[in-house]
Amino acid sequence: MAGEGRAGSVVTLICDPGERYLDKYYSDAWLAAQGLDITPYTMAISTFLATGRWPG
Repeated sequence: MAGEGRAGSVVTLICDPGERYLDKYYSDAWLAAQGLDITPYTMAISTFLATGRWPG
């Protein structure tokens, strides 16, 4: 892109099965203890899965 004078970004997605995070990020109790409320995010994902449209 730079060689052609174009602006942009390169994005790489790497899959991670998450075994290292089972007792933290995937734990409702740990999230609550950290004061993190994921309800808005889970509701948005549920809406997307039901309708095929991202809310907002």
